Amino acid sequence: MKKFVITTTILINLFIFFLTLSSYKITYNFSSLVHINAINNALSLMFLFFGLFFIFKKNIFMHKIFMNLSFLSTAMFLIGYVLYHISTEPTK
Repeated sequence: MKKFVITTTILINLFIFFLTLSSYKITYNFSSLVHINAINNALSLMFLFFGLFFIFKKNIFMHKIFMNLSFLSTAMFLIGYVLYHISTEPTK
């Protein structure tokens, strides 16, 4: 799983890097991602708390599962957050 986390992290960072450098204007409206981002953020927090609970109970297997779920929901949040902010006009 460690290789998966490292590979996913590198791919997401490369995606964001090339997305911010590209001159392509995103025309799709990603305003619906605000609610999905909030859900992903809440899931990340919940998974972190469950992971903490299971490590206190010395259940390493469940701890790893919830830490990986937290990583995945955080990665989904990051992608949605960047897509939303790249596709919308900045506020003043």
